[in-house]
Amino acid sequence: MTEFEMAYLFNDMLLALGATASLFFATLTAFLVASYLVASKLTRMMAVIAVGLFLLSELGSISMMYRIMQSMAGLGREMRAFAQAGKGLAWHRLATASDWTIDLPRYAGTGLYIIATAAAVYFFFLCRWQKVVVEQSPPQLPLPPT
Repeated sequence: MTEFEMAYLFNDMLLALGATASLFFATLTAFLVASYLVASKLTRMMAVIAVGLFLLSELGSISMMYRIMQSMAGLGREMRAFAQAGKGLAWHRLATASDWTIDLPRYAGTGLYIIATAAAVYFFFLCRWQKVVVEQSPPQLPLPPT
């Protein structure tokens, strides 16, 4: 693999990671809004289906992000070996990165995405248990005493 191909592959992996993260956050945001608006109005079976579909979608996105970051870590090690052999890529950040800085984003990112997913499910059930109702009119201010 040439210097250009490694740099190009790294860029493609970053684009794939960005697209997957965008899908994750779009789904998360839609679920939070739907939870706030309709969680208290769903039957038990509809709630199970909604949470199940959300979890399936989010866990798929988390898995894709983890695999992309795992591939990026492997490519980072290859880029470092390529640079240490004097073949090029000395300009790239991953050429001088240590193993823990290459692996940390994979584990930290995956952990944060799992926490965000769990928090969204908790928010759904919190809205369901507290019977959140969206008021469409502004609150009435008390009249001053006369």
